[in-house]
Amino acid sequence: MKYIKKTILLAIILIILKISSVYAIDGVVLKDGTRVRKGPSTDTAIVTILNADAPIEIIEETNGWYKIKYTQLGNYEGYMRKDFIKQTGEGTIPTTNSEQTTPTPVPTETPTPVNTSTPAPIETPATGAPTVNLLGEKIVNNDANVYILPAVTSSKKDVIKKNGEISVQEIAGNFAYVEYSGKTGWVRTSLIQEKTEKDTTKQTTNRASSSREADASVKASESVQVTTQAIKAETTTNPISSSSIGNEIANISKTYVGYKYVYGGASPSTGFDCSGLVYYICGRLGCKVNRTADAQANNGVYVEKSNLQPGDLVFFTDYKTNQGIGHVGIYIGNNQFVHASTPTSGVIISSLSEASYTKRYVTARRVDV
Repeated sequence: MKYIKKTILLAIILIILKISSVYAIDGVVLKDGTRVRKGPSTDTAIVTILNADAPIEIIEETNGWYKIKYTQLGNYEGYMRKDFIKQTGEGTIPTTNSEQTTPTPVPTETPTPVNTSTPAPIETPATGAPTVNLLGEKIVNNDANVYILPAVTSSKKDVIKKNGEISVQEIAGNFAYVEYSGKTGWVRTSLIQEKTEKDTTKQTTNRASSSREADASVKASESVQVTTQAIKAETTTNPISSSSIGNEIANISKTYVGYKYVYGGASPSTGFDCSGLVYYICGRLGCKVNRTADAQANNGVYVEKSNLQPGDLVFFTDYKTNQGIGHVGIYIGNNQFVHASTPTSGVIISSLSEASYTKRYVTARRVDV
């Protein structure tokens, strides 16, 4: 009798697992900055924001929206527009209809450009009143945590000190997408307040000047060919702070080990070259870096080889000429780094102690400090 009961219980568990698997079909996000919402409507709050190629599980479809789960960098569940998702797993996605007799047309939603400073369109919250007054030059009224995504469950990347100046670009529920000190991220709207008229005028003048200087600096840095001698001669007299997202950069890089090498590639769907892997991973975390290896050697701050930490970028000379900057990888600790090596080996983990990399090592940079 006990054997029969155990057999029946096991059968029930297997049936439940089988049914559950039907409602979890693999898929990937198609566009950077795609919002995941609490419900199948743009009137509902944003749960998180995902970038292209993020792996998700599709549970069901409702009026042009997919209910999805995302667990790679956090246990998120919510709704995403159907046309922003590509189904990669086999199976039929269950469809449910809302109780309304005439489905409301789904408004066109443009993904939020998480890694760009271009202001995104303002959304009207569920109350119907747009929070336009929060946009523009502001300050924080207390020390403010900066999040990678607009959710308190998201990883923190920085802290803006009390009275720190910010430029609010977009409002998403209780969070604002801001620029500060050349960086970007999400802060709680409750920590934002107006600046005085005097401060605003001063900031506008300074911002215009600094913006022109920054643009000129970026263009100059990207146009200058980095030489081995110049980089090796670089020194610093001040201690280098830890990267706020270094461990995340290192951890994410390890998930792409085994992916194929493709010259010019910067996406899991196409493959990566060495700088494309760095560019993609840093972009996912809201950290801006240049696209090519020699230009990336100008990002962040210089780090001594003896002070390397996970997430630091390590640079090497060109393997053919043994000059300039020809290769880049992501340091992950224990004298190892992840890099898109060759078309034969793809994305692999190598040791800085290997003869080739010891000979060709040039410099290291710490980004988003």
